[in-house]
Amino acid sequence: MQRGFIIVICLLTVPCHGAPQSILMPWHFFQLANLKRGTLQTETAEATKLWVASLLPEAKPLPSWLEEEEEGLVLESQKMRSQGFWGGGPIGNAAEPTWIKPYLCKVGQRYLVGLSVLTPKTLVIRLDQHRLVEEKAWQAAEAAGQLAALLGGELNPLGESLASGLEQPPEWDPNDLFKPRLSLARNLRSQTTGSPDCVAQILMGDLARSTQMPAVLGYQDGVFLKRLWQIQEPPTKANRALVLDISLNEPLEWPLTLTMRVRKSEAVFGAPFFETESYPVILTEQNQTTTVTWPKAWQDFLAAQKDSLKRSDAPQVVKIDRRWAYLDRGRAYGLEIGDRLMSRSGPLKGHVVGFYGPGLNIRKKDQKIYEGAILYIRTGSTQLGDELVFDPTRFPTAWPPEKTPTPEDLGEAL
Repeated sequence: MQRGFIIVICLLTVPCHGAPQSILMPWHFFQLANLKRGTLQTETAEATKLWVASLLPEAKPLPSWLEEEEEGLVLESQKMRSQGFWGGGPIGNAAEPTWIKPYLCKVGQRYLVGLSVLTPKTLVIRLDQHRLVEEKAWQAAEAAGQLAALLGGELNPLGESLASGLEQPPEWDPNDLFKPRLSLARNLRSQTTGSPDCVAQILMGDLARSTQMPAVLGYQDGVFLKRLWQIQEPPTKANRALVLDISLNEPLEWPLTLTMRVRKSEAVFGAPFFETESYPVILTEQNQTTTVTWPKAWQDFLAAQKDSLKRSDAPQVVKIDRRWAYLDRGRAYGLEIGDRLMSRSGPLKGHVVGFYGPGLNIRKKDQKIYEGAILYIRTGSTQLGDELVFDPTRFPTAWPPEKTPTPEDLGEAL
């Protein structure tokens, strides 16, 4: 009876032992209507076999990893789901574990062979790089039956670039609060020009260099990998939603000029906070990769959003209603129900009991607040403009009871 109980517990946390340090996921194909999906799957699988050993140490199909687990501790459904995945050691000298998602798409007369590296626990894009292949070279390799060799030749320099890139820390600060999510307003598809999904992937990869970008991962793949790695933490959530309507300007020859109409909203309540604006973007080919030229207006928008979501800016009281104080920061700032806060300058103490949205029409210096927290005041009083910090008191308190630190006691720590 005891043994049977242990097996049930292990099945709920598949697998019970270690998972590979790195995971190479199955290929993701954007709209490629002029190619047969079966042909693509065969050729990319063959290219992966030829190349994966140079990227991942001790690389082998993920089903082989699961077969090495103790008999009876791996569900058959998990073995079936692992088809197409590869596992191995860390990439290069990078100590951090990674998930790698290869993708293939087409824009104009160029095919894109790309690799997107995701951080498992937070599910943000750590690195995204691609190589451009001319359509003539692709068609010649396809006609000669050498498509797998062509893909392998493009993947080799990509793997080397990823290994060197992962040795460097990310350009963005992990404590940055600005986390946008890019999605398409409409998904125009063409057999000859490719898909705006491909352009969106290029733009997302370029933005991921300087901004934390939550990754888009299929539900089934996400559930499978989280179970395999026994990850309990929720993925990073976006706090700004940027919906793109991409129009490719004729003629579709590189360098490409496109018009990007963006509908901007905060991601908690989905309230739009700017008018829809259009930005001209230029994609230039350089050394078989893409250089993105952003307009100044777009760069100013991103800088303003990062500045408005600084962790160093303390929440402020913007409205008082009896024992409830309304703050100008909420879930996008990182506040959660039950968080205990105290005033920098007074005896106020309280805890977060809820959140509010744009419907209350609360303003701060004539600027509408689209989402914020509601604080219940337990002790003391407050006034508009008071800055709040997290209460350092820990519960349950030690015995004998210790004096609760005051802002004066904490000094510069607050």
